[in-house]
Amino acid sequence: MKKGLIANIVRKVLICICMAIFLISAYQLYKIFTEYNKNSSVYEEIKDVVPTIKTENYITKEEFENLKSQNGDFNFWIRVPETEIDYPVVQGIDNDEYLYKNFKGESNKGGSIFLDASNNIEEDKNLVVYGHNMRDGSMFGTLRRLKNHEYFDKNNKIYIYLEDKTLEYEIFSVYTEDATLESYKNKFNNDEDYSNYINEALSKSFFSFDVKDIDKGKIITLTTCTNVTEEERLIVHGKLIGS
Repeated sequence: MKKGLIANIVRKVLICICMAIFLISAYQLYKIFTEYNKNSSVYEEIKDVVPTIKTENYITKEEFENLKSQNGDFNFWIRVPETEIDYPVVQGIDNDEYLYKNFKGESNKGGSIFLDASNNIEEDKNLVVYGHNMRDGSMFGTLRRLKNHEYFDKNNKIYIYLEDKTLEYEIFSVYTEDATLESYKNKFNNDEDYSNYINEALSKSFFSFDVKDIDKGKIITLTTCTNVTEEERLIVHGKLIGS
């Protein structure tokens, strides 16, 4: 009788614990997807400001100034066809500022797409752009599509929209690695140093690309976490081919 009573109490306690775990997990999932939806709404609203990007493949002076007035850290717009990457890009005082802050300055785990804080758009040979790999595919969540070679049958371009011009990049390297500061290098001692960086990127790539004279011009680097390990990053490089 006593054993049966104890067993009944233990069973009820276990049920209560399981229910508590379920409710806590459900609440956490609710919070995550609420944040996803909130960030998605913010960026959908912002996309309405730049309708000419999809129709004319450029951004007007008025559109650029509108975005700049909403956030003084706005630098340019980025779009990668055949992905969901179609966002304004900001640049903070450091690489932590926009990690969990969206374009409107609101706290959000999706954060923003942001340019490396040390980058100079006009002078640097390598622009480094960061974004979260979100589970709902937002931000740089669809950058992983570039790990599939069939993707390049549809697109191998990255577009950057500045106030007065559109920059077109051709992808020449896609790979994953445990990223270091060297992975995101944007200052080079000389031409040889730059060529070595390019050759290293080419040697790591999952695929071979027929892109010539890469070290003769500027490049862009897009990077996001893979969610495989804490350190591993997906890295995509593109060569500037038109402006």
